[in-house]
Amino acid sequence: MSLQKIILSGPGQASLINEQTSSSLIPLLDIAACGICATDRKGFLSPPASMRLPLVLGHEFCGTLLSTGKRVAVWPAISCGHCCLCRQGRANLCADIQLFGLHLDGGYQQQFSLPPALADRAIFLEIPSALSWYQASIAEPLACVIHSLDMVKQSPASICIYGAGLMGRLAVRLVQYQWPQCHIEVIDPEPIRQISFGQGLGPEQVELVFLACSSAGAVSAGLQRLQPGGTMLLFSGLDRQHNPLTIDYNRLHRLEQTLHGSYGCLPTDMAKALALMAHHDLEVDDLITNVVDLAQVPKSLLAPNCRDEYKTVITLT
Repeated sequence: MSLQKIILSGPGQASLINEQTSSSLIPLLDIAACGICATDRKGFLSPPASMRLPLVLGHEFCGTLLSTGKRVAVWPAISCGHCCLCRQGRANLCADIQLFGLHLDGGYQQQFSLPPALADRAIFLEIPSALSWYQASIAEPLACVIHSLDMVKQSPASICIYGAGLMGRLAVRLVQYQWPQCHIEVIDPEPIRQISFGQGLGPEQVELVFLACSSAGAVSAGLQRLQPGGTMLLFSGLDRQHNPLTIDYNRLHRLEQTLHGSYGCLPTDMAKALALMAHHDLEVDDLITNVVDLAQVPKSLLAPNCRDEYKTVITLT
């Protein structure tokens, strides 16, 4: 059987091909939709050393299980399942984790398959009937925001979110759902994207800072806004040029501030994301601003970010 897929062969080199299903792989899923992530765009232009090329990008995908016919979203990795972190329920931190779209082929293809040794370790989350394929493709990015904000144990009175792209917008909506009395301020280089929610002017210092952009300047600015005893969630990574970042250790020490790393999500976070969307506790339809087919993907990966674009989803149905 010949199937279409987008193969990344080198920096900026992606092409649509038709390829026979390999007899060494087990077909698991007919893919229906896959989100294009900022990580995909970065990997397309500058593949990291850990990326196995040639490769099918994409980790925000969903489809129909061939074994059962159920609609499912895919947890975007295969963990070892037996290390101390996996046993503690922190599989996202597994040292031997294999990520779809980085170490293993991902969702920019019609059918998802895995080697026999990995096939039974893939994790699929059933999609509620109320959700469309497009909505289900948002489950993974929303789950990452859920995973991060769940690290906050007390309801904050104020939060400053740096970055008003998809992840920043999802953070706004999740904060509004979880902590409706919280004053929210969104900082973005595009003035039209900056937002403030809450009565009156926001406080000069805030209890919580959420970093939803890859900006060393935002880290520095956020630390200046952080009040004594406050927490900064390091949700977004920095590029190699700005890592490591110089910080004022003594300020953190004296003010008892916390920098909290946040990486990826767990299957339980994805289940929560699917439920929130299905129950209409959190709406995402307006954040899906572009829908493309596989043939349009290389052009979409090259397209510059626009102020009114949040999520592009590939349709494969």
